[in-house]
Amino acid sequence: MDFSFYSSKKVNKSFDMNKRLVYAMRSIGQGHASMKRFCSLMNMPPPMQLKAYPDCNLALSKAANSVATKTMNDAAVEVHGENPGQIMWCLM
Repeated sequence: MDFSFYSSKKVNKSFDMNKRLVYAMRSIGQGHASMKRFCSLMNMPPPMQLKAYPDCNLALSKAANSVATKTMNDAAVEVHGENPGQIMWCLM
């Protein structure tokens, strides 16, 4: 008898746990193969399929870029006392 369940809530079309796992692995310089190995060693269900991995990576990249841009703009305003509309950092 096969059954499935969700190990975490869905956030913007992907599961929270998957994003956390991708973030953790990318933070230590590892990718999808290492996620599979980690889950296997920890006796956990396998991670997302390889085809879903780039989408999760892109979502994390966009979020990090947004936070970095806001942080740099706030820091520039604090240091230079500029109007936030006059300063615009853009990371790519």
